[in-house]
Amino acid sequence: EEVDGKCIDLDGFHDGAVRANTCINREKLENYPYGNFGIALNNTPIVKSENISITDNLLEGMKFGGIFVIGAGHHISGNQMTRLNSAHQPGLLASGIYLAGGAAKDDPARNLRIENNVISGFGMAAHCVQAAPTVKMSDSVIQNNICRDE
Repeated sequence: EEVDGKCIDLDGFHDGAVRANTCINREKLENYPYGNFGIALNNTPIVKSENISITDNLLEGMKFGGIFVIGAGHHISGNQMTRLNSAHQPGLLASGIYLAGGAAKDDPARNLRIENNVISGFGMAAHCVQAAPTVKMSDSVIQNNICRDE
């Protein structure tokens, strides 16, 4: 609780699960100068972000979006993301789930299953799941997510 930064940073993590975690910010926005996404996938020069199951997590009150995604083969399901984008930022920072083209190196988000998530917060009805210009959302299954402004 009271995370001032990324709650879970998956730098170099692959072939595993991130399940049933709770990340909550209850205070005013100004108390989180280093706030970020709740969960961020990343890569190293050696390891790619692949085949991660991100399920049944609670992300509440994140300064920006809920999950920043790169890599392939991930399953993102059953997560509750509320009070997102408390900073009221535009662009990728305003995304509930952002499908990026890479991080430390190019590794576009692809071949994903994003389903049955609840995503709410400032601008989430319009920016629930978004992608970088280099990412084809049609390369992934994105279905049955509840997206609403809060």
